[in-house]
Amino acid sequence: MPEDPKLVDELQKMEYEPLNSAEKVLILTSLGLGLGLLVVFVILTRLWPALHS
Repeated sequence: MPEDPKLVDELQKMEYEPLNSAEKVLILTSLGLGLGLLVVFVILTRLWPALHS
């Protein structure tokens, strides 16, 4: 049985491929959405006790 290629060897053989514009948009959109929701949820958790008193 031939030896299976190791992940490290395969990664070293790969050529560098820059991100295309669609991938950049997806990354920036997901980061923006994540940070935006984080801010919204932090604000809501700080306001929640004040809304129910």
